[in-house]
Amino acid sequence: TLAIIAIVVVSRNMKPQSLDKYLKVLSIVVPILEVIKIVWESYYDITLGHGFNYVGLLPLYTCSMFIYVLPLAAWCKGKVKDCALAWLGTIGIFAGMTNFYYTQILFTYPFFTYATFMSLNFHFLMVLTGLLIVVSGYKKFKWRDIFKGWLPLFLFSLLVIPLDYALGVDYMLY
Repeated sequence: TLAIIAIVVVSRNMKPQSLDKYLKVLSIVVPILEVIKIVWESYYDITLGHGFNYVGLLPLYTCSMFIYVLPLAAWCKGKVKDCALAWLGTIGIFAGMTNFYYTQILFTYPFFTYATFMSLNFHFLMVLTGLLIVVSGYKKFKWRDIFKGWLPLFLFSLLVIPLDYALGVDYMLY
Protein backbone atom coordinates (compact mmCIF):
# COMPACT_ATOMS: atom_id res chain seq x y z
CA THR A 1 0.00 0.00 0.00
CA LEU A 2 2.76 2.43 0.92
CA ALA A 3 4.67 1.55 -2.24
CA ILE A 4 1.61 2.25 -4.40
CA ILE A 5 1.00 5.58 -2.66
CA ALA A 6 4.68 6.58 -2.96
CA ILE A 7 4.91 5.65 -6.65
CA VAL A 8 1.65 7.43 -7.49
CA VAL A 9 2.67 10.58 -5.63
CA VAL A 10 6.07 10.66 -7.33
CA SER A 11 4.57 9.86 -10.75
CA ARG A 12 1.50 12.11 -10.62
CA ASN A 13 3.08 14.49 -13.14
CA MET A 14 4.00 11.70 -15.55
CA LYS A 15 3.88 12.81 -19.17
CA PRO A 16 1.41 11.06 -21.50
CA GLN A 17 4.31 9.75 -23.63
CA SER A 18 5.84 8.08 -20.57
CA LEU A 19 2.53 6.50 -19.63
CA ASP A 20 2.11 5.32 -23.23
CA LYS A 21 5.48 3.55 -22.99
CA TYR A 22 4.59 2.11 -19.58
CA LEU A 23 1.30 0.70 -20.94
CA LYS A 24 3.02 -0.77 -24.01
CA VAL A 25 5.75 -2.47 -21.97
CA LEU A 26 3.21 -3.76 -19.45
CA SER A 27 0.95 -5.05 -22.25
CA ILE A 28 3.82 -7.32 -23.32
CA VAL A 29 5.30 -8.24 -19.93
CA VAL A 30 2.08 -9.10 -18.06
CA PRO A 31 0.84 -11.77 -20.54
CA ILE A 32 4.32 -13.34 -20.58
CA LEU A 33 4.35 -13.51 -16.78
CA GLU A 34 0.87 -15.05 -16.85
CA VAL A 35 1.99 -17.81 -19.23
CA ILE A 36 5.03 -18.47 -17.03
CA LYS A 37 2.75 -18.69 -13.97
CA ILE A 38 0.42 -21.15 -15.72
CA VAL A 39 3.29 -23.38 -16.85
CA TRP A 40 5.08 -23.22 -13.48
CA GLU A 41 2.03 -23.94 -11.36
CA SER A 42 0.78 -26.61 -13.78
CA TYR A 43 4.07 -28.44 -13.32
CA TYR A 44 3.67 -28.06 -9.53
CA ASP A 45 0.08 -29.37 -9.60
CA ILE A 46 0.76 -32.23 -11.99
CA THR A 47 3.84 -33.47 -10.12
CA LEU A 48 1.80 -33.51 -6.91
CA GLY A 49 -0.80 -35.64 -8.67
CA HIS A 50 -3.56 -33.01 -8.73
CA GLY A 51 -3.68 -32.70 -12.53
CA PHE A 52 -4.10 -29.44 -14.41
CA ASN A 53 -5.84 -26.86 -12.22
CA TYR A 54 -8.02 -25.16 -14.83
CA VAL A 55 -10.13 -23.52 -12.12
CA GLY A 56 -7.21 -21.72 -10.51
CA LEU A 57 -4.91 -21.09 -13.44
CA LEU A 58 -6.91 -20.15 -16.50
CA PRO A 59 -7.04 -16.35 -16.82
CA LEU A 60 -10.82 -16.07 -16.87
CA TYR A 61 -11.42 -14.15 -13.65
CA THR A 62 -12.55 -10.52 -13.53
CA CYS A 63 -9.01 -9.45 -12.65
CA SER A 64 -7.69 -11.43 -15.61
CA MET A 65 -9.24 -8.78 -17.79
CA PHE A 66 -6.15 -6.72 -16.96
CA ILE A 67 -4.24 -9.00 -19.34
CA TYR A 68 -6.75 -8.42 -22.13
CA VAL A 69 -7.47 -4.73 -21.55
CA LEU A 70 -3.82 -3.61 -21.33
CA PRO A 71 -3.06 -4.15 -25.04
CA LEU A 72 -6.27 -2.30 -25.93
CA ALA A 73 -5.27 0.64 -23.74
CA ALA A 74 -1.71 0.61 -25.05
CA TRP A 75 -2.12 0.03 -28.77
CA CYS A 76 -5.66 1.03 -29.78
CA LYS A 77 -7.23 4.43 -30.33
CA GLY A 78 -10.66 5.97 -30.08
CA LYS A 79 -13.58 4.30 -28.33
CA VAL A 80 -11.76 1.01 -27.78
CA LYS A 81 -8.94 2.79 -25.96
CA ASP A 82 -11.46 4.87 -24.00
CA CYS A 83 -13.28 1.75 -22.79
CA ALA A 84 -10.00 0.05 -21.86
CA LEU A 85 -8.74 3.09 -19.96
CA ALA A 86 -12.11 3.44 -18.24
CA TRP A 87 -11.91 -0.19 -17.11
CA LEU A 88 -8.35 0.28 -15.83
CA GLY A 89 -9.22 3.50 -14.00
CA THR A 90 -12.39 2.20 -12.34
CA ILE A 91 -13.07 -1.52 -12.17
CA GLY A 92 -9.36 -2.35 -12.46
CA ILE A 93 -8.49 -0.32 -9.37
CA PHE A 94 -11.37 -1.72 -7.33
CA ALA A 95 -10.85 -5.34 -8.40
CA GLY A 96 -7.09 -5.09 -7.98
CA MET A 97 -7.38 -3.67 -4.46
CA THR A 98 -9.95 -6.29 -3.50
CA ASN A 99 -7.73 -9.16 -4.58
CA PHE A 100 -4.56 -7.55 -3.30
CA TYR A 101 -5.97 -7.37 0.22
CA TYR A 102 -8.11 -10.51 0.03
CA THR A 103 -5.90 -12.77 -2.04
CA GLN A 104 -8.11 -15.46 -3.57
CA ILE A 105 -5.18 -17.61 -4.67
CA LEU A 106 -4.41 -18.46 -1.04
CA PHE A 107 -7.43 -20.78 -1.14
CA THR A 108 -5.53 -22.89 -3.68
CA TYR A 109 -1.80 -22.36 -3.11
CA PRO A 110 0.34 -21.72 -0.01
CA PHE A 111 1.67 -18.20 0.57
CA PHE A 112 5.27 -18.94 -0.42
CA THR A 113 4.63 -20.12 -3.96
CA TYR A 114 5.29 -18.58 -7.33
CA ALA A 115 1.55 -18.27 -8.06
CA THR A 116 0.92 -16.27 -4.89
CA PHE A 117 3.89 -14.01 -5.59
CA MET A 118 2.65 -13.45 -9.14
CA SER A 119 -0.90 -12.79 -7.94
CA LEU A 120 0.27 -10.12 -5.50
CA ASN A 121 2.52 -8.60 -8.17
CA PHE A 122 -0.27 -8.73 -10.77
CA HIS A 123 -2.80 -6.99 -8.53
CA PHE A 124 -0.20 -4.44 -7.43
CA LEU A 125 0.43 -3.54 -11.08
CA MET A 126 -3.31 -3.47 -11.74
CA VAL A 127 -3.96 -0.93 -8.99
CA LEU A 128 -0.84 1.09 -9.80
CA THR A 129 -1.70 1.31 -13.50
CA GLY A 130 -5.26 2.43 -12.84
CA LEU A 131 -4.16 5.03 -10.31
CA LEU A 132 -1.45 6.35 -12.64
CA ILE A 133 -4.04 6.79 -15.39
CA VAL A 134 -6.36 8.67 -13.05
CA VAL A 135 -3.85 10.75 -11.04
CA SER A 136 -1.63 11.77 -13.95
CA GLY A 137 -4.61 13.04 -15.92
CA TYR A 138 -3.73 10.68 -18.79
CA LYS A 139 -7.48 10.18 -19.17
CA LYS A 140 -9.80 12.89 -17.99
CA PHE A 141 -12.72 10.96 -16.54
CA LYS A 142 -16.29 12.13 -16.69
CA TRP A 143 -19.12 10.41 -14.84
CA ARG A 144 -20.34 8.63 -17.99
CA ASP A 145 -16.86 7.14 -18.46
CA ILE A 146 -17.54 4.87 -15.51
CA PHE A 147 -20.11 3.08 -17.67
CA LYS A 148 -17.55 2.67 -20.47
CA GLY A 149 -15.51 0.57 -18.03
CA TRP A 150 -18.41 -1.84 -17.71
CA LEU A 151 -18.50 -2.59 -21.45
CA PRO A 152 -15.31 -4.73 -21.48
CA LEU A 153 -16.56 -6.51 -18.35
CA PHE A 154 -19.90 -7.22 -20.00
CA LEU A 155 -18.28 -8.57 -23.17
CA PHE A 156 -15.86 -10.72 -21.16
CA SER A 157 -18.73 -12.09 -19.05
CA LEU A 158 -20.56 -13.21 -22.21
CA LEU A 159 -17.77 -15.75 -22.65
CA VAL A 160 -16.96 -16.59 -19.05
CA ILE A 161 -20.35 -16.94 -17.36
CA PRO A 162 -21.53 -19.71 -19.71
CA LEU A 163 -18.21 -21.47 -18.97
CA ASP A 164 -18.96 -21.10 -15.25
CA TYR A 165 -22.19 -23.03 -15.71
CA ALA A 166 -20.89 -25.51 -18.29
CA LEU A 167 -17.82 -26.50 -16.28
CA GLY A 168 -19.34 -26.05 -12.83
CA VAL A 169 -16.67 -23.55 -11.84
CA ASP A 170 -16.72 -20.04 -10.47
CA TYR A 171 -14.63 -17.63 -12.51
CA MET A 172 -16.76 -14.48 -12.38
CA LEU A 173 -19.67 -15.21 -10.09
CA TYR A 174 -17.97 -15.41 -6.70
